[in-house]
Amino acid sequence: MIILIHIYIFLIEYFSLRDSVYWLFYLQIFTFTKGYMVEARWCLEGYIPTYNEYKVNEILTTGIPVLLTTFIGAGKFTTKDVFDWIFSDSKIIEVASVIGRFLDVFVQFLLDI
Repeated sequence: MIILIHIYIFLIEYFSLRDSVYWLFYLQIFTFTKGYMVEARWCLEGYIPTYNEYKVNEILTTGIPVLLTTFIGAGKFTTKDVFDWIFSDSKIIEVASVIGRFLDVFVQFLLDI
């Protein structure tokens, strides 16, 4: 995990020196990875999180914010306002993340049957 943090800090410095908005994508990847590290720690410790603990983490690990950042970062209409909207805690992103996580868990359940 420490190596990931050092790589991440390097990427932020690299992209911020070039006045690029694409370093925001790496911020989302870092948050995404951090969420999976929390799930891995829960698994290794045999800890069963409460629903509220899981709900906070499930939004991080769905990939919806990363997907939105990639989509918007690749287009010609990228503005600071668009990125501010993505990184604010908007309800539509939260709901899309919850639906995405629900579908992920549901499909995994069907595969395990």
